[in-house]
Amino acid sequence: MTGLTIDERGAICLALQQFAQQAADVPVLFPDECPLHPGEQDFDQDWIRRLVQIRIPLEMFGTAMLAASPEIIRQHLQRSVHILEARGIAPEPLHRMLERLEQTVAGGLPNAGNAMMAELITAAHIWIDEAQGMVPAPFVTPSPHRQYLFFQAMLAGRRPDSLSIVNEALDDGQPVMSICTDLFQTGLYEVGRLWELHRIHVGQEHMATAVAQLAFSQLALRAGPHPDFRPRGHAVVMGMQGEFHQFPGQIVAALLEARGWEISYWGTALPASTILVSLRQRKPRLLCISLTLPDSLPKLYELLRQIRGDEELRAMRILAGGQAFENAPEAGRDLGADASTPSLQQGLEWIDAWGL
Repeated sequence: MTGLTIDERGAICLALQQFAQQAADVPVLFPDECPLHPGEQDFDQDWIRRLVQIRIPLEMFGTAMLAASPEIIRQHLQRSVHILEARGIAPEPLHRMLERLEQTVAGGLPNAGNAMMAELITAAHIWIDEAQGMVPAPFVTPSPHRQYLFFQAMLAGRRPDSLSIVNEALDDGQPVMSICTDLFQTGLYEVGRLWELHRIHVGQEHMATAVAQLAFSQLALRAGPHPDFRPRGHAVVMGMQGEFHQFPGQIVAALLEARGWEISYWGTALPASTILVSLRQRKPRLLCISLTLPDSLPKLYELLRQIRGDEELRAMRILAGGQAFENAPEAGRDLGADASTPSLQQGLEWIDAWGL
């Protein structure tokens, strides 16, 4: 993959997306409803269909090609195995999905895409087998104690407790960045892991996120702008169209605001045409784009191509960050950003390194 240019990889990704749009669904058989969360059958079955049909896997293969990161496929298949096994389904449908996927593409990719696809599919079968019976390690453990207490408050929906823990952390002098990573980021990663393993239901997941957002608003209110930081100008923070995870962008916006930036937070649902018009009107010094899902990378690539092709915008600094870059931390530069990282701290360090 690394031997191809970004445009060649982009062409392969586009071809796989087109195959995904044309793919026909096949019937999927489900076991009896899992007794842990009997009210979630429809929700779970919808997710399982996404994993064992070929549409989303085709898009994930395209994303891996674009980002030159086979790890994106490996992690996607590992998560798929965990989700299936936790709901009483053997991973065999994933092997059949790969066979259908291979037949669907059947030599129809440009450049070196066909050879790379064959290599990836061979590896994918191995990754599915390796993931069977494995349980992903927890992000939150009883130590450190404050992190564990905050996670328990999130999971139980105890809003007063979550606020008290955040206030205690601030009173003890814990840095805001540390609170964001140790309490919020780590806690939400663990919530996602427990949902994958079917140990909590989707209502608990949403409740935990809502509690975390309330507690973070308390953190942002108390922390406020840091007195040591000078005014830095205007920055825009946004997520990609199609993403539903707004909380990471809200954290980035608050951290930048505390460091002297005037912030416009645009959420996650704006189409590219609106983004371009708004950027020309605002002319920010900095654009921060938050991505949680790896399959948002192709949309990021198309947006950045348009931005970099615009004379009014091409000088603007662009930082892309979030969990989507966990297995491809450097991919953002290829796609058109000035830097990319899954780390909040490293993102702020990039901004400082640019002298902004």
